[in-house]
Amino acid sequence: MRLPHAREVADYLLQLAAQEEGTTPRTNLELQKHLYYVQGWAIARLGRPMFHEDIEAWHYGPVVPKVYRAVCEYEAHPIPTPAEDPYLVAEDRCFIASVWEDYKGFTASELARLTHEEEPWANAWEGQPHGATSKIKIRKHELASFFESQMPSSQDRGDLLGATDKEASE
Repeated sequence: MRLPHAREVADYLLQLAAQEEGTTPRTNLELQKHLYYVQGWAIARLGRPMFHEDIEAWHYGPVVPKVYRAVCEYEAHPIPTPAEDPYLVAEDRCFIASVWEDYKGFTASELARLTHEEEPWANAWEGQPHGATSKIKIRKHELASFFESQMPSSQDRGDLLGATDKEASE
């Protein structure tokens, strides 16, 4: 199975946002946090990353540098919806949409606060001075450990995992 690029996942998140008024990710900051949550939950729920690029701990939270550089020209302004449909298999689209549903109502500042409170970013950023420009990678095993700890107990996980599987088969 082909592992998507983070930019393809980002483009799909932007398409999902365009379908709903007033939702994120409209800015680079919001988009980066959504990518972090898609990657973390994919590792925990699917047992594999959603994309192959690394996530780094930056001052305002987790960032996929390649995606950041691709859309940084928009600064804090809304990122336009991509014209082309990203190449993603139905299972990945369904999974990304399920994570999107969980986080779409959070503002940029709420998403930044959440990621700062979570172990993957906090552990990577630990000891960095305020305003540092660290490029410390957030390790995938730390994402796995944290997001797996956030999952419902195994008896409750059937609905969570089953919904994604069911939607992908439709």
